[in-house]
Amino acid sequence: MAKEICMKTELDLFSPNAIQLDVECSKFAEIQPVVSLTDNSPLEFFISGNGEQYLDLALIILHLKIKVVKKNGGKTASTYHIPPINYILNTLFSELSVFLNYRQIVNQV
Repeated sequence: MAKEICMKTELDLFSPNAIQLDVECSKFAEIQPVVSLTDNSPLEFFISGNGEQYLDLALIILHLKIKVVKKNGGKTASTYHIPPINYILNTLFSELSVFLNYRQIVNQV
């Protein structure tokens, strides 16, 4: 069995660059949740496709604006210094489900 020698592409400075011809253009679109948010309601998005476009799931960005309140729902004092904890998104969500064409492909609890 012959082994081929390879090199990391970042270090391969002398080979000609490959030209990508598959993607003609790219764009970002802002998608709003399907329903307005309430306590314990799911955060649901519907992204329709037309068969002509490719959706790169690795480039999906979830932008959240969060507010820290007291346990009773009251405002915190402006003098409080409340830093976020590590992996704040992991503590905000208890479950994640991803569906493609109404078929569940990911379910993490």
